[in-house]
Amino acid sequence: MLFKKKNIQREDDRVWATTESKWNGIVDEILSESGNYLLVLAIAHFKKTAAEMRVRFQTRNLQIKDFEEGFNFNNGGLGKGRNQALIVMAERISEFDGRMTQLGASEMKKQELLFIVAEHHPLHECDEALFSSMSNLRCRSRIRFHSALDEPLLKMFGAERVLDVVKHLGLDERQCISHPLISSAIEKAQKRIKDKATGNQRVDSMDEWFHYNFTMEKGIR
Repeated sequence: MLFKKKNIQREDDRVWATTESKWNGIVDEILSESGNYLLVLAIAHFKKTAAEMRVRFQTRNLQIKDFEEGFNFNNGGLGKGRNQALIVMAERISEFDGRMTQLGASEMKKQELLFIVAEHHPLHECDEALFSSMSNLRCRSRIRFHSALDEPLLKMFGAERVLDVVKHLGLDERQCISHPLISSAIEKAQKRIKDKATGNQRVDSMDEWFHYNFTMEKGIR
């Protein structure tokens, strides 16, 4: 089920059994679908996730570029085409719209952007800020959030039990689970985390975020 807002469509979350299967699934998506979009943007909330992206993408021979200050599509070596992605930190999406004119007005009207978000932020408000920035872009867009059952955000809510069920039913761990109820459950988990978070200190990974911003003694049950 798609959630639509202005010119953006948000698909149901894609949840993978393991981080390894998540990365493989993300790369497979880019390899199979990048030619259908004006551009694929791979989004990370944390720097260590972006670094992992670079390694994973390069290992599978994806052409990548980082969206940094001064990036220019005309000389960035990245344009419309297959097997390529632009890596963007979530906090910089608001800067992206000003650079999009370099892609050409006609191309922007004809085709969509695909945003592949490699992780949820523990706080729902940070995901919402990202989604809001994307919805204000002048190009039609599609967004997919990916997460894994062995990541800190989901492990706090008994994800191990879900994984046990997946194994018991003989389901393929290399395939993702996607359903509106899963997206809703993740959002509720994020809101419960906010109620018990001690802050939102900027850090480089999700593990570090929980270490510095969440008191485990107040853990969620």
